[in-house]
Amino acid sequence: MTLLIKILILCIAGAGYYLTFEYPRKRRAMNLTDRSVLTPDEFFERFYNNSGMEKEVVVSALQFIQENAALPVGRLRPSDRFDRVLGGIKELEVIDSDWDCFWDATFNYLYEPAHMKRIDLEKALADIKDVDQYIRIFAKTKAAHEKI
Repeated sequence: MTLLIKILILCIAGAGYYLTFEYPRKRRAMNLTDRSVLTPDEFFERFYNNSGMEKEVVVSALQFIQENAALPVGRLRPSDRFDRVLGGIKELEVIDSDWDCFWDATFNYLYEPAHMKRIDLEKALADIKDVDQYIRIFAKTKAAHEKI
């Protein structure tokens, strides 16, 4: 009987892990599969070439997103919203801890340059709705840091 209980507990824990971590990642990736893949250079040329932002900063923002949010950045577009296209699975009421980690990593990475330029990073990050706003805050903060 105890072996059966242990197996049941392991199955429940496995299902909980899958619903909390793996399914939301797969769901986000599925939302983007019908798009063509852009290299970081193509992404910059297509969306930010005339923005006044430096290519290296935009590419750096994309790399940061890829490393910290487990998203296929080659399929991202500036209009992708973090709460819809890229967000967690609300109908399952799954709390996707990847997003908490992503925003924490962003805050930690940009804190010092934002502080040096007196940018209210907490407010700036709270106002971000889509990839474009994220890249612009990232660029503003990083560019401000590099000019000091």
